Amino acid sequence: MKIRDFIYLDNDLLYSLYSQVFEGVVEAVTDSYAAEKTTTDKQRKLDAKVAEASIRVENKILYDHMYNKLEERLQKCIRDLSDVEDISLEDFRNDFIVKIQGRAIIHDYSRLRDYTENFNKLGEAVAYSILMSNTNTDISKNGVTRYAKEHALHVDERILENAKLMIDNFHNQSYEINICSKNNPRLLYKGTINRNWLRMIPTNIRELYSDTPMMDWTMVGRITSIPKLMNAPETPTGDFENTIGDSYTNVFDACRAMEDTFTTSNKYKKVHIAPVAIYIETEIDDID
Repeated sequence: MKIRDFIYLDNDLLYSLYSQVFEGVVEAVTDSYAAEKTTTDKQRKLDAKVAEASIRVENKILYDHMYNKLEERLQKCIRDLSDVEDISLEDFRNDFIVKIQGRAIIHDYSRLRDYTENFNKLGEAVAYSILMSNTNTDISKNGVTRYAKEHALHVDERILENAKLMIDNFHNQSYEINICSKNNPRLLYKGTINRNWLRMIPTNIRELYSDTPMMDWTMVGRITSIPKLMNAPETPTGDFENTIGDSYTNVFDACRAMEDTFTTSNKYKKVHIAPVAIYIETEIDDID
């Protein structure tokens, strides 16, 4: 059997999909959960606490159960893209839900913002610690700064300020979990994460798994866009008089062009995903 360790589960999206597929949330989940319990152990009554949690739909165990039942029901509608070498607009239009399993890369822009804010201070702190452990070294402020610059522990302040400006305007507090295609290292599935639905805080995820976990992660969700393939609507041409409204449109077009430079990549073909769930799946022997 397969056991899933959930990293992320979007409860709002789960409720929406589940209620549409099973025509109800509380009733369907409670009936399903109770049926499974009574089927596997007919001699025992459903534990009162589990029943109460099922009715309130507040228990994380119940969320996991809901998701497993949803994926089981939608199994024929979920396309596994883990091994595909490329993806097209037809995939974007036709696939309801997709699943990708592969190597994960985590981008935490909030943490990156903190790094750019304090990079040189951290670099000089490291440089000072190294110099202090050696004898006959210059531990003056100028000496520490010089050592930091010589050992890639110091970056030009203008570069850091520009980096902060770009993060604040185009990424802000974004948290991304990217899954790499197994057969095409240049194909990347980018899941934009709502931090509220992470099962643990980002610091703990980084401490436990690092930003590049060693095991495969699985992401299930909807394709929302493929930036390199998505063309903006054509701008009308001809003789016409601009209005104030057209001026706003022109500004939006300019902003969109600017944002495109941050959403497209020459290194990767990024497919944007709205994830329902992200989990680590492990195969274990059946439990009697």
